[in-house]
Amino acid sequence: METFQTIKIHDDTYIINDEQLCSVYVIVGTKKTLIIDSGMKNSSSLIEKIREISNNELILVLTHAHFDHIGHIDEFDNFYMAKDELLYLSDKNFDVSKCIFFDQQYIFDLGNKKILAKVFKGHTHGSTILFDKENHYAFTGDQFGSGCGVWMQTNEATSLKEYLNSIESFLSFCQNDFANITWNLWGGHYGQEKTSRLNRYNPLNMKMVENMAVLCKKILNNELQLIGCNAKKYNNEDSLYASYDSAEIIIRKSIIDGGNNHENI
Repeated sequence: METFQTIKIHDDTYIINDEQLCSVYVIVGTKKTLIIDSGMKNSSSLIEKIREISNNELILVLTHAHFDHIGHIDEFDNFYMAKDELLYLSDKNFDVSKCIFFDQQYIFDLGNKKILAKVFKGHTHGSTILFDKENHYAFTGDQFGSGCGVWMQTNEATSLKEYLNSIESFLSFCQNDFANITWNLWGGHYGQEKTSRLNRYNPLNMKMVENMAVLCKKILNNELQLIGCNAKKYNNEDSLYASYDSAEIIIRKSIIDGGNNHENI
């Protein structure tokens, strides 16, 4: 069985999905090719799969450093990541020796187009969203989930209030800095839009992000009931689930209260 599945979403843009629905995005420029995330570690070569698409010089950038996005970083000579990501990284096996850090934003020049990487804290402190203005694509990693909710119960998550501020900053940035563009959002796990609790098909889009902001406000104002769920626990706290319209979230109490105990760091 094929480990990777390649899906063409534009003339110059591809998704490489693994069996766990961990998504790698490939944007082919005239001079360089940008790789967004490297998926879950497995025995197959990611670069060999990428070389079926492009022979350009490769640039790898991480939306964040959770294990299911860094599985094949060893195949690359170096990679880019927001420096704030390292501060709260609980994965002790993460190899930083080849990492090129950037601050709040960075522009990748592919020859015929430029891709903007910009940090929006939330799912992790260094969560990065990449913008392809030409194609109206925003690659959001796990910042808003991929159609079945965002994980905000992890060790690396910010407080819920900070996440809400980040969502509002993202929406403002899209509306003010890129007026008249309708953005298509591509999450870190293409295919999870079919695994939502709410609908058989719950696609990631700007409306979902707007709903996520409302959901966060309702949780902070104690206007929604939080339901216990069996998602992975962190810091020995129960994982809690809530939803509003198309938005879903997994969270724990200390994240709502504004603190976070990084016991594994």
